[in-house]
Amino acid sequence: MINKQNPSGKAGQAPVEVQGRKLLRSVTFHDDPAQRQLIGYFPEDGMKLAVECTWAEYVKHTGPSTSNRK
Repeated sequence: MINKQNPSGKAGQAPVEVQGRKLLRSVTFHDDPAQRQLIGYFPEDGMKLAVECTWAEYVKHTGPSTSNRK
């Protein structure tokens, strides 16, 4: 069951809770918050997975990095 305290998952609000486990909401970036697309919900302790999925979506839409930094 999803915690109804944060159904929108907007930044600055508590994480969504499913079966007692807190999940963080990941969305694409856009200056207009209404235009942001949901990437997914990730376990609070699974930031590495969230970052990898978010980065993969970014690269898919913008192309690979042209920076020489690693």
